[in-house]
Amino acid sequence: MPARYFYATRCKESNFHACSFTYDGVKLPTSEHHLMRAKASLMGDVEAVAKIEKAKKPMQAKRLGRQVRNFDAALWGERCDDVMEAILVAKFTSSAKMREYIVATEGPFYEASANDKIWGIGIDVDAAESGEPHNGENKLGRALDRARARIVGQ
Repeated sequence: MPARYFYATRCKESNFHACSFTYDGVKLPTSEHHLMRAKASLMGDVEAVAKIEKAKKPMQAKRLGRQVRNFDAALWGERCDDVMEAILVAKFTSSAKMREYIVATEGPFYEASANDKIWGIGIDVDAAESGEPHNGENKLGRALDRARARIVGQ
């Protein structure tokens, strides 16, 4: 099965891809907004939740998510994978077009971000496609794989 490397906002798999959908009763413009909102909510930072909900761009939401008060790394580490998977299921079932896309796209998925060794693979698309070893956890790619499996199974 061929690997699906993605990174840019034009890639529907990207958390920065513009795709307004509802998760946890709130409609936001990207899955990055939803992830950062979920992080702030889990930590009980209602101010950050409100700011993230108003963020115009995904990078702004990401920056706000990095400033969440009372951040508990152990708690987030325990919950972030399941949260991301649920957000992705909501994203890719938000329209027939998005559902068709994720079902038709072969995986496994890899976020080819040279700057992200947690959610990405720690190298860029060109390096990955040339066979360089991944040096990141690929949490986003693995969450996409699980979300796709759930959607296909529905």
